Amino acid sequence: MCRRLVFLVPLLLGAAPAARGQTGTADTASPLHGFPYAYYTPETDWAFGGTAVVTFRPGGDPLLNPSSVTLDAYYTVLKQFRCSVQPEIYLGGNRWIIAGSAGYGKIVDRYWGVGPGTGDSDSTKYVKGMFQLQARAELLLVEKVKCGLLLEFERVWMITEDENALLRYGGTPGRDGATSSGAGIAFSRDSRDNIFYPASGSYHQVEFTVFAKALGGSYASQRLLVDLRTFLPIGKQVLGIQVYGMAVGGTPPFWRLALLGGDYIMRGYYLGRYRDRITLGAQAEFRAMLFGPFGAAAFIGGGEVSPSPGAFRLGGVLPSCGGGLRYMIDRTEKLTLRIDAGFGSGSSGIYFDVREAF
Repeated sequence: MCRRLVFLVPLLLGAAPAARGQTGTADTASPLHGFPYAYYTPETDWAFGGTAVVTFRPGGDPLLNPSSVTLDAYYTVLKQFRCSVQPEIYLGGNRWIIAGSAGYGKIVDRYWGVGPGTGDSDSTKYVKGMFQLQARAELLLVEKVKCGLLLEFERVWMITEDENALLRYGGTPGRDGATSSGAGIAFSRDSRDNIFYPASGSYHQVEFTVFAKALGGSYASQRLLVDLRTFLPIGKQVLGIQVYGMAVGGTPPFWRLALLGGDYIMRGYYLGRYRDRITLGAQAEFRAMLFGPFGAAAFIGGGEVSPSPGAFRLGGVLPSCGGGLRYMIDRTEKLTLRIDAGFGSGSSGIYFDVREAF
């Protein structure tokens, strides 16, 4: 089950609707927004934390896409914690984008095994420590098309494992922890009218990353990611459509297989409830601003994991649906705070985040 009960008390630091000046930039809105929250899951018990996001344009250039830095941290009554920072910076008239993330924590996770047929009762709960670092730099090649380099480093160490020793079966790669270190290349095409709350245009991204022992990793593997999004205006509302796929080769640690679920696609499933060499998913979301800064969304989707392209089955597609509320914390930049309830096959989840799911 992927069940989460969330309570939030938005501070909305500077979240009042922004007034526009002659240039179309915010004259009165603060670029800083912060939100404390609390939630409960069976794995973590009660957790308390906060999220903050700051938006800005380097040099005050009103033609740049808004850059942002997001910080998040939480602590649970079981002494688990995680803190992270995610910058996304636009430079040089939007010709450059520099982005990444850094995270450190001690968290509870679950492992059900590999493949689409794993049972709900066959799972291992374990606690792991982790440090993650990702960086990406992309340069505009031709109109709306960027190419760039990726770097990833991750160290995971196992702290505890319950008596159900599922991870020990078959010599699961990464069962004692592992280091992943890789480099790759990315291509993207972005014609969205807004990066936070697009009402038209599309965003297409393809990444290929190689993880190698020569770069300091414990295992050698490869990962291909394809993310295709399009946004269609329907009156004053928006229909977003996303198709997502990931394929993993070589010998990755079990947490670096292609995972299904989580906060962004296939909401309603625990991230990693299903995992295998390949995952495919698609979703459509209808977004409507109702009055003032308040809005709502409804979504539907489906996805599946498989060991190979030829093993996908139409009858094996897992459903996902749900909806949620929106609060536009910055009406100039169209930055939203969202809370979604997602429902899957025998599974559900509640998700709280800054920005839309896609």
